[in-house]
Amino acid sequence: MTKGRVEGPEKSAEEREERSAGWAVLCIFGVLFLTWGTYLAVVVALLLGQLPWLLAHEQPLNRPLAILCGTRLIPLCLLLALFGRTRLLAGMGFFLTSGLLTFVTCAACAMYVYYHWSWWGLILGSVLVGYGIMPTAALCAGTLHQWGMVGQIFSGGLLLFSCLYLGLTLMTLSFSADPVRPPHAE
Repeated sequence: MTKGRVEGPEKSAEEREERSAGWAVLCIFGVLFLTWGTYLAVVVALLLGQLPWLLAHEQPLNRPLAILCGTRLIPLCLLLALFGRTRLLAGMGFFLTSGLLTFVTCAACAMYVYYHWSWWGLILGSVLVGYGIMPTAALCAGTLHQWGMVGQIFSGGLLLFSCLYLGLTLMTLSFSADPVRPPHAE
């Protein structure tokens, strides 16, 4: 055995784990950049006065994306999470789902805030720690006594953060050591 090299079945398991960790990191950064990049494009379009274009082209996509996430992706990821061999894939799927839900929720909140509070509300909400547009939209809806909208914002946020953290947890669990087994009865 040479120094610094692992041979045998341990080598292939270690290589698989490193490759899987690479895919997980690529998934995380890819989803984050795509989600927030497209959100930034929506904000720039709003600041350039393109609300009618967004209402005609982007808003009709929100409902089908939300339905896809809730009826197809989340149940599929829950099924994949049941098996140890597909747990990483389930985590990546949940993280992708959270990215789609983030875009849908935050883009809808941005358009809502821009419509009611103009550019200053949009900038304030977008600057506040990434997800700040959601509480800004909830505050806007609350001041207008639109409690149904407040509920939609909070339920959308709850769903997207649940998917985000469940995805990160499943990805982390897929790299943990062997599961704890109960002691053998002797």
